[in-house]
Amino acid sequence: MIMRIEHIDAIARKTKRDVIYVEFHDRPKDVQRDMATMAIQDALDWEHLPARRKIIEWLDASGIGWRPCAEPANLSCMQAYRGQLYIDLQFDKSSPAFQLLEVVFETHDGHPRIPGVWFLYYSQEQSMANAFHDAPGFWEHWAETF
Repeated sequence: MIMRIEHIDAIARKTKRDVIYVEFHDRPKDVQRDMATMAIQDALDWEHLPARRKIIEWLDASGIGWRPCAEPANLSCMQAYRGQLYIDLQFDKSSPAFQLLEVVFETHDGHPRIPGVWFLYYSQEQSMANAFHDAPGFWEHWAETF
């Protein structure tokens, strides 16, 4: 089934706020990306990841909105969707809902609690670097010339 998935930076611009999302990986968070690692990641079977399924079930049961998202847009390459999830909560460390997310996804020292699941933050300020992507027809023209 074809599905339109927005880049996380586009979501930050549309919501006009900092955003949070999760990514799924086969490698530790501190390992640098290289072309071989990215090729392996592109092959990640995200639809059948038990951790992803449990996270979606937990978000649904907790009444926390979510939807698929893509990593920040990058004009120099196209990445396959790897199961990323935008979490529709304000990034607010004083919010009980956000604090609950932190407890679920991170240890007290900020390391991933669930192996292979990265809890990430993307600022609205960062997203503005790609604001020109929002121009009508931008992505269609980009695809024609890629």
